[in-house]
Amino acid sequence: MSINKVLTGYETSEIDKFAAKKGIKTLDLMERAGQMVADVTIKKLEDSGKKNILVICGKGNNGGDGFVASSMLHKKGFNVITYYISDSQELREPSRTSFKKAKLAGLILKKIEEDLISFREDLKNCDFVIDAIFGTGLKRSIKGIFLNIINLINESNKYVLAIDIPSGISGDTGEVFNVAIKANTTVTLQTYKFGLLNYPGASYVGDIKCVDIGLPQDLIDRYCKIYFIDDDWILNRLPKRKADAHKGDAGKLFVIAGSPGFTGAAYLCSMSALLGGAGVVTLAIPEGLNAIMETKLTEVMTLPLPQTKDGTLAISALPIIMDAIDRFNCVAIGPGVSLNKETSMLVKSLVKDLRIPIVIDADALTILSENLEILRDSKAPIIITPHPGELSRLLHITKVNLKDRLELNREISKNIGKISVLKGARTLISNPEGETFINMTGSPAMATAGSGDVLVGLISSLIVQGVNLFDAAIMGTYLHGLAGDIASEEVGQRSLIATDIMNEIPKTFLRIEGTFPFTE
Repeated sequence: MSINKVLTGYETSEIDKFAAKKGIKTLDLMERAGQMVADVTIKKLEDSGKKNILVICGKGNNGGDGFVASSMLHKKGFNVITYYISDSQELREPSRTSFKKAKLAGLILKKIEEDLISFREDLKNCDFVIDAIFGTGLKRSIKGIFLNIINLINESNKYVLAIDIPSGISGDTGEVFNVAIKANTTVTLQTYKFGLLNYPGASYVGDIKCVDIGLPQDLIDRYCKIYFIDDDWILNRLPKRKADAHKGDAGKLFVIAGSPGFTGAAYLCSMSALLGGAGVVTLAIPEGLNAIMETKLTEVMTLPLPQTKDGTLAISALPIIMDAIDRFNCVAIGPGVSLNKETSMLVKSLVKDLRIPIVIDADALTILSENLEILRDSKAPIIITPHPGELSRLLHITKVNLKDRLELNREISKNIGKISVLKGARTLISNPEGETFINMTGSPAMATAGSGDVLVGLISSLIVQGVNLFDAAIMGTYLHGLAGDIASEEVGQRSLIATDIMNEIPKTFLRIEGTFPFTE
């Protein structure tokens, strides 16, 4: 495995329609989906000796998958009771056909009654529940009997398998409308759905198993613009070094960071870049902080620069930086630089004037949010790494909600024509064409001060080693999350700090490429 494709609920619906136009029968897809769900269910129950399964079906295609799975499990000797919510005449084709087949097969089919007395009793006595109520196209809050059914299932403490997506979650955004099935396993059909991976929906899906139901790959490829990756994808893109390489061959990074009270940001960014493999890292710092940083950073060179009366970088540092910049492959700017007015002028001037790759974070993003045209008009290849608050400032909106993350990260990337890394649980990396990678490493433990500074250092280090910007953003984010996961195993999630993440960067490379990746 190296790359996984992800669709929204809307894209899934469009592919289904297109497949029908190409002569692929929905009933055939339903038969395969039901068979795959039955296979996973049998696997889950095979060693338990448990036989009692309750299936709850809606009136759409998700319900049809449930009828097929019910029939398959019935044929295998399981005790299956299948509930349907609407009158059988209201079932849409081909679900109605699957319902009729289940009836002919002798399955116990029960229509849900308003009082739910029978359903409560059967739920109490079953071992395993299959949720086939709503699919990925749900766009509304759940009310009435549907609400009661979902609440009863969640309160039952039974093992629950959801077909395609737990009922109540938006396949487009991961939004939980008001209530959703809390599944132990989700068998998703053909491709992963964005709603399964983005929070809060991701909290409801349990283990995800993606099964092939026979949709043509060219149809998937036509619509798919969301992906996630694994270690192999990273391994195939990590740059090698020549046997006679010197430090310059491993790339040179120029870091502009730090101000009084924020020397830690400069430290974390610079050291993470070195641990990420950059050959040379030079930190540009207000001259009043140089002695501190020289003591704190043994392997990083420093460039003391003129400072304001507040001790932040002064605009008079601009010509010195521009004279020095030709020696470097990339600039990382922003961690802890402050919002001082004169420093802001320096940041804006640099983004206007530089032509080498820039990774922009933190205070620099807030400064640039005052004039987005500077970012848009910059001739430099740029990655921005906003957290939701910084993205809201860039877009001049009140808040970035979880359900809007994908749309808004694509919007800022397209608007400024640059790559955007929207940090947070399941960080999103988008390019101006709308391609987006969702990062699957990391945990809530990484919600700690300085974590973003480590990320900027890692991404920048990959750029100076020759990785293209989009891949560097994807890889750096993955490695950053992996370092956090490894660190959590060492110190626990509650006590994790950014230094722990930084210190585990070497182990991420050891896990992915081994000890001697440059040896022939």
